[in-house]
Amino acid sequence: DYEGDYATLWKDLSQVMTADLAKEDNKVTAFVMYNFMASQIKQNAQHFLDAGVSRLEMERMLNMIEENIQYGSDNEYEEDLYNKLISNLKHAKKLLSITTDTEKE
Repeated sequence: DYEGDYATLWKDLSQVMTADLAKEDNKVTAFVMYNFMASQIKQNAQHFLDAGVSRLEMERMLNMIEENIQYGSDNEYEEDLYNKLISNLKHAKKLLSITTDTEKE
């Protein structure tokens, strides 16, 4: 039952995703975790919807990530992670919108 697996995945990921991730750990960890979550939404939006995760929950997660990312470093690795995150967020939001719109029809 993959729906249960996606419900569990969402629950587990949601528990570790916090607005203060960078403060609790470090910026690199925050970028990696935020990227992973945005990527999961981008790749599995329909699976999450099928498993009972609402579009609103996914949108809130993406908005929380977007509101809490901060970049201000000369570190090339952090810059690369930041740029990937911005791209993942953009594509996740677009795909979520498309997936939901298709779902309504």
